[in-house]
Amino acid sequence: MNRAALCIGVAKTGGLPILKAARKGAEEMHAWALANGIDSHLITDESGPVTVQQLRTKIKELVDPMNLDQLIIYFSGHGLNIRRDEVWLLSGAPDEDEAVNVANAEKRARAGTVPHVVFLSDACRTAPPDTQGQSIEGHALFPNLDTDGPEKKVDVFWACLLGKPSLEIKDPNEAAKRHAAFTDELLLALKGTYPEALELLPPSHVLKPLPLKKLLVNRVPTRVSELLGGNATVTQTPDARITSEGDVWLAQFETLPAPPVPSALEGLELPMLEVPPIVTAAETLRSAVSRAIASTSAPSEEAPLVLPDSVLSELMFTGPDHFESGCGFKLRGAELVSAETDGISTELLEPWLVRVWPNARAHNVLFQLKDGRVFVLPAIQGFLATVSFEDGELRNVAYEPSSNSSRYGDYVEQKNELTVLRSLIASAADAGGFHLDRQDADALTERIRNLKGIDPTMALYAAYAYYSVGRRESIRDMQRFLFTDLGITFFDVAMLAGGKNAPDANRIFPAFPLLTQGWSLAGASPLKRYVVDSLWTIFDPAALSILRDSMKGTTT
Repeated sequence: MNRAALCIGVAKTGGLPILKAARKGAEEMHAWALANGIDSHLITDESGPVTVQQLRTKIKELVDPMNLDQLIIYFSGHGLNIRRDEVWLLSGAPDEDEAVNVANAEKRARAGTVPHVVFLSDACRTAPPDTQGQSIEGHALFPNLDTDGPEKKVDVFWACLLGKPSLEIKDPNEAAKRHAAFTDELLLALKGTYPEALELLPPSHVLKPLPLKKLLVNRVPTRVSELLGGNATVTQTPDARITSEGDVWLAQFETLPAPPVPSALEGLELPMLEVPPIVTAAETLRSAVSRAIASTSAPSEEAPLVLPDSVLSELMFTGPDHFESGCGFKLRGAELVSAETDGISTELLEPWLVRVWPNARAHNVLFQLKDGRVFVLPAIQGFLATVSFEDGELRNVAYEPSSNSSRYGDYVEQKNELTVLRSLIASAADAGGFHLDRQDADALTERIRNLKGIDPTMALYAAYAYYSVGRRESIRDMQRFLFTDLGITFFDVAMLAGGKNAPDANRIFPAFPLLTQGWSLAGASPLKRYVVDSLWTIFDPAALSILRDSMKGTTT
């Protein structure tokens, strides 16, 4: 297998604290790669700033010959979560747009020439502290190729969950030394320290991406506890999105590695800790959904399903089940001051209740909240939408058939399952973007496909799940279903479906991503700078006039 690696370490970024373990992590990853016969390249800021152009040039040099089977990109440095997507900060950030947009890099890699690309990110995923940070866009690094071929497999490993920091911890034996817990455990795994994670692929043992993900999820929190001497008030849980399958691997061993030499940490007297098993959002979701489905259809011998408070509050929220118009919106957790459309009657009945009189299959509705923020949602003929806010964030949107529509009977039969499933998916999306590993995607997305005629947002969530595992044709099937069933599609679904035969713009609602995680994939837009932190897209008040202009003629 022809492999290459690019190991990046940026210790100093703008006025942020210097990361003492960043260069060390990149150097150690580079050394591991070279020792394993990988064509590895090291770029750090030890002798000068790390720039976007440097990285672009190196990646182009690596991929242009079109002879790679696998490309590994490791980064250690400062990172941010901007519109729920990860951005790596290079030396010139934040004063300049010297940053890597990881989601866009992943998108380009999927359309590229390397069959398997792996991103290993030891960086924070916290929100920007100021508007300067929020304005960073970042660059995709990979060439922008026009290809209709099969998507390439891209695996992404994150050192921490969305919104959380990646920790750099002082060595308990050496005050000047710092440990990056994620990189420490990653290197131990790549060197074969944990034989239980290896799989026999004759004639050798290999470490595959999915076992590595599961190993890191359990080992990194333990490592943090060890480094903090058992007095941890913080922890760190990594995550990953795995789309590769089959015989793809990251490390290979002709014979099982010898037991590792004990580290200096093992000589410390640490209190006995009970570290609970850590499971990913996807695993939690899969388990909870299967139990939720069982609980609505047949008695289960398992313990009763315990739902989060947010799910319970959504289950209890009702409001009217129809309008004379058969179309409208109900808000939970926020108050409106206005709701408007272009050319049809839209009535603000209460600060939380909007009635729409449609004369077409769908219309875009522009809402303004009491605090000035604005958002746009499609009004779909025959549906009432429940719009849920929590702690100021637009957390969930649910479309339910109006009780005076022909769909209502089917909805009543599946209401409980649908509400629980929808809320759990929103919780998973809130924790880091709704994505599932390939082994989880089939069962859950099939369930979503069965329900999307009752709530079309299920198609929206399923599209992101399919995108995560590289199944673009499945997204296109879903889009065809939406066209047949409703005569429209959502912007996110059309964007993720891709291809040259894009639907007519007047059948796409709204004109931008509904889920915030889609903005990094949507290209340039004057609205992007106004997107605020939320699971569903919501804008700063300054976007009102732009949105009003964009609303003209948005019906179908």
